[in-house]
Amino acid sequence: MGQSQDLKVCSCCSTLADLVHHVRTNLQYSSLEKAIHLFSKNVHDESLPTSIQAMSCKLLLNLVDCVRSRSEAENGRPRALLVRLLQVFVLKFKTIAKLQLPVLIAKSKAQSQAATATPPEVKTEDAKIPLTEPTHGEKMKLGFPPSSAQNYTVTDTRSLVKTLICGVKTITYGITACKSPGETGNTKQLQPKETLLFISLVKWAMQALDIYTLSVTPPGVASQQPRIPSPQSVRTKEEKEMLEYFAGVFAFMAPQTFHEIFSTTIDYLVERTYRNYALQIVGSSFLANPAISSIFATILVEYLLERMEEMGSNLEKSNLYLKLFKLVFGSVSLFPAENEQMLRPHLHQIVNRY
Repeated sequence: MGQSQDLKVCSCCSTLADLVHHVRTNLQYSSLEKAIHLFSKNVHDESLPTSIQAMSCKLLLNLVDCVRSRSEAENGRPRALLVRLLQVFVLKFKTIAKLQLPVLIAKSKAQSQAATATPPEVKTEDAKIPLTEPTHGEKMKLGFPPSSAQNYTVTDTRSLVKTLICGVKTITYGITACKSPGETGNTKQLQPKETLLFISLVKWAMQALDIYTLSVTPPGVASQQPRIPSPQSVRTKEEKEMLEYFAGVFAFMAPQTFHEIFSTTIDYLVERTYRNYALQIVGSSFLANPAISSIFATILVEYLLERMEEMGSNLEKSNLYLKLFKLVFGSVSLFPAENEQMLRPHLHQIVNRY
């Protein structure tokens, strides 16, 4: 009975999403607001399958351009609506990072242990290991319905993360193309509250991207412990594409806003890269972007110079710091005019302390 009811709910959500999608260009602004409110609730409804949550995200993204196009007529209200939509996506990244990933990691570890610990002669059914998941009470405390944690899979969560990453880029473009009420200047310059939201995006999205450290097959799960960097740290083409796409989210921003976000989060970004070395692609993408390369290179060089004393005392972090220095020096050859000027004030300190 419960499964039948779930199928009916999913069917209704899917049918309504199709309807809204086909009539979206004819909807009044107030109806767009109501549709965004409804499907934003679906994104965070843990009783719905991950596939329905992802479908709700995609429907919301189809409404972004409709909202953006009303910016002039609605006196800037669409920008505030898109900022609220971005907040929905950021909170979903947080849910994945804090609730879903721990469950998936526990499942993967248990399955990996079962695969390596079972002797060949022991029957599979006699070698089952109970999953280390939150208890019923813990699930309810964390916001899980009792049965939802059992249904999470790496494949579905990867698909959801991919949708979210693509989504925040679409929403960010929409925000920077909309004016705030009474605004006449550069729309790419974010307001303080908007900037704080993007700082939260960096934090939670970079944690949620750890979904790519888990294998879609139970055995041989990648360790979650910090590891020595290696050229093979990017596991799939999709992971590389998503990291580059995430970096592209910040390409729409005014230089001042970009500097504010990453001067605030650089310590976190490097620490996350230390724990998941594939994330270096985010920094590499910034350094390869002519609009923000010199800004990020300055932030990164100043960060690294403050930690020169640590180099040699911590082998793994030293390797990472050296790699990041190499990326900065490489950006000078890409954009010599801007980045040589950026690096010149720091050369004396680098040469004397390297």
